[in-house]
Formats: sequence, C-alpha cells, structure tokens
Amino acid sequence: YFAEAEHAFDGAQDWTVEGVTTLSLAIYGAASNGAGTLYVALADSSKTVAVKSTDAAILTTGSWTTWSIPLSDFAGLKLTGIKKMYIGVGDRDNPTAGGAGLIFVDDIRLTK
Repeated sequence: YFAEAEHAFDGAQDWTVEGVTTLSLAIYGAASNGAGTLYVALADSSKTVAVKSTDAAILTTGSWTTWSIPLSDFAGLKLTGIKKMYIGVGDRDNPTAGGAGLIFVDDIRLTK
C-alpha cells in the first residue's frame, strides 16, 4: 500500500563534506495521480529516518517542482555514514489502500 524506490550505496556516504546542508530533488507529478504523501528516508548503519513533504500538491502538479530538505530534518541520523536512500509515496509506517499514479524524480543533489 505504498510505493518505494530504494538505493543502497557502495559503502557509507559522508553527507557532511564541503559543508552541505540540504538534500534537493526535482519531482514531476500528474493531475491524474491519487492522493498520497511523498517522503524521503535515509538510513545509516542502525537507524532509518523519513521526512514527509508538506506540499500536498507536489504529486499532482504537472510541472517540475524542487523539494529541498534540510539535512537537519533527518534528526538522529549519522550523516557521515549514509548507507541507503528511499523515495516513496504513502505511509511506510502505517500503509493503507488508495492512491495511484506516476511520478518522476530527477536531479537528486546535496547543496550548501
């Protein structure tokens, strides 16, 4: 009842180098998409923390939208040891039926 893409990095990634502070990604949704919540989750060796988008229209806007997430929103995560990244739609902790559609994700970047 949720859709999720997972990427496991080859070795732990240090997301503090060069003073980066923000994870950004470009999202393209469609008006025909069903309701849902977009989230990004990061995992270190012992913990996974998810951040949900507060933009209810991000999945249904028929244009590219940049979602910028301060890395500080991933509280309690060891940002010097990121092992996995998840991008998903729905509630990974409490899955429920509903929602359908297609989104595109591009330009995943770390910035200052």
